[in-house]
Amino acid sequence: MGLMAAYFLQKSGHTCAIYERGNVSLEHATSYVAGGMLAPFCELDGTEKLIGDLGLDALELWRDIAAELGPSLDYQENGSLVLAHSSDKNELDRFAHKVKIAGGGDGLRKVTGEEIDALEPALSGRFRQGFFVEREGQVDPRSLMPILQQHLIKQGVTFHFNTETSIVDSSHLSVNGETQAFRWIIDCRGLGARCDKPTLRGVKGEIIIIETPEVSFNRPVRLLHPRYPIYIIPRTDNLFLIGATSIENEDNNGVTVRSGLELLSAAYSLHPAFGEALIVELNSNLRPAYPDNLPHIEVNDNLLSANGLYRHGYLLAPKIALELSQFMATGNPSNRYAQIFEVAA
Repeated sequence: MGLMAAYFLQKSGHTCAIYERGNVSLEHATSYVAGGMLAPFCELDGTEKLIGDLGLDALELWRDIAAELGPSLDYQENGSLVLAHSSDKNELDRFAHKVKIAGGGDGLRKVTGEEIDALEPALSGRFRQGFFVEREGQVDPRSLMPILQQHLIKQGVTFHFNTETSIVDSSHLSVNGETQAFRWIIDCRGLGARCDKPTLRGVKGEIIIIETPEVSFNRPVRLLHPRYPIYIIPRTDNLFLIGATSIENEDNNGVTVRSGLELLSAAYSLHPAFGEALIVELNSNLRPAYPDNLPHIEVNDNLLSANGLYRHGYLLAPKIALELSQFMATGNPSNRYAQIFEVAA
């Protein structure tokens, strides 16, 4: 969120500085442990229309961002494939119903077994029906973050890593114990802001990265299941990221045995070759969420806070950043998304 805010603010003429308590690798960040799914339709299975609207707007922004950052960025818009085993076929109906109620039904196209085979030859003969969601994609966070950092540096954004900050007031920060003045302060601390925002909570997300040259996917594949749905995202160098857990606790000590078994078993059921894959990484982190699981932009004079992106961080960050930039230019929330703003009197 902080990187995206700087990206749009420097475009609108602001001189930006990013203060980060961690190191340049950002391996400690929630953003590092993420799938990078850009799936405004599929996410409507578990959220409301606002996320879909913001996400579709953000997809338009992502295309321009990817073009500007260049071909070395691991980014694609090949859509998403949503599948279920025959024994779980009711999950496909449930999924389509929920997405339709949330206003995203026009994004789903039902596909037959033959169409699935054409979209993903590696799954040939394994599934009889599913949904293809053409207007979706994904970005690899570990490709994006260093490329975006270097781009911002070239544009004049300064970075201050290993730097402790705290908010003094709407125009002053304490930076390593020294008070400094700023025209605007944009707070993108995620759960780090909980000292000021007690309603924030952490929602645990877990990922497993595996490696196998025996399977090749052209796009993210979602496998529906009544208890443990997963998504599998293809990465470069024969890597696949398996994820989808959203656990309502703040124990961030790694991937549990139960989650690991469920994620890996589901992957194996999708394609047996995953059973011989190498486990490269198991990782977890906490996503910041408000009680309604929706993003909020809080405005207090010249202090703006963007938080609560929950499991939609990569999908929504460009649009939230643009909303921030436009508010700073006009002094008013956009008419369409005024509901995500909380402006102090």
